[in-house]
Amino acid sequence: MTGYVCALKPLRLSGSGNYNASFSSIAKSAFRRPPRLILPATIALLFAWTVAQFGAFKVATRSDVDWFRAASVKVDPSWLKEISRLFFTILSTWTIGRNDYDDHQWALRPLLLASMLVYILLVATMYVKYHFRLAIYVVMILYFHQDASPNTGMLFTNGQSAIDIYPANDGVFPTTETFGQQACYGMMLSDIASNHPENSYISSRPWLRRAICWVAIALGLWSASYPEHDVDRCGWSNILLESSKYMFPPNVNLGKRFTALGVDLIILGIFLSPSIKNVLSNSFFLWFGRNSFAVYLTHGTLLKTVLTYMVYGNITGEPWVVTKNENGEDVLPPWFTRGSPGVFAICIPIWLVIVYTIAHFWTTYVDSFCARVTQRLESLAFESDNEKTQLPR
Repeated sequence: MTGYVCALKPLRLSGSGNYNASFSSIAKSAFRRPPRLILPATIALLFAWTVAQFGAFKVATRSDVDWFRAASVKVDPSWLKEISRLFFTILSTWTIGRNDYDDHQWALRPLLLASMLVYILLVATMYVKYHFRLAIYVVMILYFHQDASPNTGMLFTNGQSAIDIYPANDGVFPTTETFGQQACYGMMLSDIASNHPENSYISSRPWLRRAICWVAIALGLWSASYPEHDVDRCGWSNILLESSKYMFPPNVNLGKRFTALGVDLIILGIFLSPSIKNVLSNSFFLWFGRNSFAVYLTHGTLLKTVLTYMVYGNITGEPWVVTKNENGEDVLPPWFTRGSPGVFAICIPIWLVIVYTIAHFWTTYVDSFCARVTQRLESLAFESDNEKTQLPR
């Protein structure tokens, strides 16, 4: 989405020969991108920090789910330390991708970097002929594809990773190895959508378009279904495992690699199918898409609070009595146990309604506020006659 959306307008403008307007669009988009990501993410972080101070994550820290306990921050009794921690969390979110209060925000930094990669590629290839530009996209996709580093973009100059520097994260640190590849893939689809040679060829051969479409979707669903554990238990997943030896570099996160490949194939199938695009253009699906970023920013906190309260039937996190053994060591009581499958069947739909309701209000008020602030910053920072300036070829 980052590659497709960020490239769409500049490519259409340059395709019509309006290079000056295209460069202007890139400059403004690159300026808007950081505040449009950082402002709402920081507001969501402030909300998570505030509820954490009142013990809202206490149930999650005492639950029987390992991920809940690892992802739910343990608040320091000192307010000064918590305020200081909040400041450094805002900083670390955009430097190493670490966020103590809402760990889902780890992906925002690589998304910001991916958008800047898109803008740089747009500038670098502005005057390149269409088919040569497609070749550049393919080269960039292959470049990121062959990158064998499991934590691409998260290594420091001394070779240490974020896991080495912050062992408190219990070794669970998400990888970012597919972001650059996906951004370039989105750019390529955006460029193809803005030009007509391939579209005309495919449109004139509906049988070929349908065949590629459904084969791509079927292969994409198969690839994206690659399991995280016990790959050898089924024949279909074993085939993927064996094929990975010839498809990907060694020692990479195969789950993320196959998911990325699967998503790419599914998107290709959608891209080639007017019928599917018409269905997904329905106002119902557009509403979901419009609120997707708000869901991303709010669902983590709601997951570790509202859903946790419903599933565990506990709001306070009590009773929780720590005893001592004969050696004077702390002995924790048993973790809170989750409800039955019936409880999940009732609670999860209710929670989803809550999430999308809050996301709707977030998009309506918070996101629009951030857009107005960004627009104000742009009007203050930009030259008023920048679009009249002629850029040299």
